[in-house]
Amino acid sequence: MRPATATIRCFAVVVMILASARPAAAEPDALGSYEQTALDAVLAREKLKIEPHPEGKRVHAIRVENLEVFGEVSGFLQWFNIFHRTTRKDVIAREVLLVPGMLWDQAAIDETMRRLRNPLYSTLVVIVPVVGPPGTVDVLVVTRDVWSLRMNSRYALQATQLAQLSISISENNLFGWRKTAAFVFDMDLGDYSLGPLYLDPNIAGTHLQLLAQAAAIFSRETSDFEGEKAHVELAYPFWSLRRPWSFSVVVDHYDAIVREFQGRGFLTYDAPETAADDAIPWIYAHHTLDVKWEVVRGFGDAVEHRVGLGYELSLSRPALVSRVEDLVAGDPALEAAFVRDVLPRSERTAAVVARYRLFTPRYAEYRNIDSFDLTEDRKLGPDAQLKVGAALPVLGSEPRFWLAQATASYALGLGPHGLAEIAAAATTRIQDGDAIDNEVTIAAEAASPPILGVARVVGRALFAARIDERSNRFYAVGGLNGLRGYPIAAFIGQKEVLLNAEVRTLPVPVWFLRAGAIAFWDAGNAADSVDDLGLYQDVGIGLRMLVPQLSSLVYRFDWAIALDGPTRGFPGRISAGLEQVF
Repeated sequence: MRPATATIRCFAVVVMILASARPAAAEPDALGSYEQTALDAVLAREKLKIEPHPEGKRVHAIRVENLEVFGEVSGFLQWFNIFHRTTRKDVIAREVLLVPGMLWDQAAIDETMRRLRNPLYSTLVVIVPVVGPPGTVDVLVVTRDVWSLRMNSRYALQATQLAQLSISISENNLFGWRKTAAFVFDMDLGDYSLGPLYLDPNIAGTHLQLLAQAAAIFSRETSDFEGEKAHVELAYPFWSLRRPWSFSVVVDHYDAIVREFQGRGFLTYDAPETAADDAIPWIYAHHTLDVKWEVVRGFGDAVEHRVGLGYELSLSRPALVSRVEDLVAGDPALEAAFVRDVLPRSERTAAVVARYRLFTPRYAEYRNIDSFDLTEDRKLGPDAQLKVGAALPVLGSEPRFWLAQATASYALGLGPHGLAEIAAAATTRIQDGDAIDNEVTIAAEAASPPILGVARVVGRALFAARIDERSNRFYAVGGLNGLRGYPIAAFIGQKEVLLNAEVRTLPVPVWFLRAGAIAFWDAGNAADSVDDLGLYQDVGIGLRMLVPQLSSLVYRFDWAIALDGPTRGFPGRISAGLEQVF
């Protein structure tokens, strides 16, 4: 592998340039062309005028204009609007945190927009003050639904291998109430699952949220039934920063087969006690059950504080599968080694946990970082959280231990419409006098201000380490996680590093689409020691496309050429999927 010193220095220079930009709380962007066109059309049609000075005036009325999915610019596609049930106006109006009679409050309007910008339901949300009766102001809410009665899909393609695929036949806006009922198909490299899903983000207008999903799991290779999984979540969230309480109850269940892959085939295990390569596929059965509940009290103004108390029950019961049992038959030492080095820890834990979080409820609007031409809300300033817990037999736990987790991040604006964030996290489990299952992560991301109005530079650096890992977890680098020129999970280990730099063009309107291009460099590796983390690199180009009527997620198509290792050079690897790589 060739040394990567020069490349690392180039990346460091880019990061230093971005970091040297003047820190600032980014001011809201002007509306994007997609949003401005919609707002202008509503103002003209309803004969409304923007109120330039709403401060100190009382709200007279909430006016909701929810546009059809396909507007005039979409041409003949407007015909498809007859198959979509547009969100009811009262459903949108009840999300507005101002009501008639209240004084205009820009902070409440900004929070309302953040609530309504749910990519599952809307691709466009604009709220402006318009002239009302003398001495008052009206609140104009302009939204556009995402196409709801459809076959939703998410996928990831690496070379010629379909690594991930999710398809759901769903109504994402059931009866115009912003509720989702779906039948979901999920597939990865090892298995696929089928089952129903129901999401209600606001039960009967109470702000209670319900998410319920269940699925049967089948082997991708043989289509044999292998088990089931389920997830149920009931929560009363902080739907407004002014709400003092929240609670949540989450139940997760899984009982099926776990498979780990490397490239096109199974990740294999070789016991250190044997002379030959055992090449045992990394497969095992796993039965898990997780039940969590938490109650949180929030308070504060300029700085928001959250204090929570909860209970966490977790059951993990791994087991060998027949395919592995056949390979280790007659060799108890090999079987014991596989159980020791591959299977997760078998245990039932029950812990009482306490959590404290603080952050600054300060937000800024950006555009063209994760999406194209659509407004993106980003929280600025510090965000820190500390979680501690005690697992005790009296609570139902088999082992006795303490757990601790700390996370911290800081985000700030870089000049006009640039953004940078640095984050760190650490976890530990103290059991029998030892600190085990330790994990440390440090990450930084930066997006430059737009350069000459045509492009921006985006970069990421990440380092993570597991220390004294006792539950056989590991990192995998390659393919879908940011090292695009290499096979899926090409490198594995207890330490990982990833570096990425991209030059992304700003979006160009093409009919009703938004399109752009990128050039990128990736570097990374995973290994068991820091000394072995020499970087593998790739370079490439890609296309980005957004269909705002269908989703706020960007479609990506990338072609990368590895610069190091046995797979370097042409023809490279093609990958595709939804969302930016980082």
